[in-house]
Amino acid sequence: TVNVGVSTFVPKPHTPFQWEAQIDTDETRRRQSLLRSGLAAKKLRFKWHEPDLSFLEGVLLAAIAVSRALITVLENHQQADGSIVCPAALQKYMGGEFIVPPDRE
Repeated sequence: TVNVGVSTFVPKPHTPFQWEAQIDTDETRRRQSLLRSGLAAKKLRFKWHEPDLSFLEGVLLAAIAVSRALITVLENHQQADGSIVCPAALQKYMGGEFIVPPDRE
């Protein structure tokens, strides 16, 4: 018996693929079904990763990357009074603000 194993693409931070989209669980199941039926006809054994777990892995990796980025911004741009000098690359996401006051919620 020949085993064929596949895994769902999960974009990981700090790799060339970090900005690539991850397909949703329905599309993963559809693709796995196509592979399963095609390989069964050839008498090959098909092994796969569960789509829900792969999707969760992607969500958790994205959350870790975002939290690390936020920590980096705070470490490098927070002032003694608690305000944050917003890096130029993030200003468009902050309504064009240059300084985020400490009492902002």
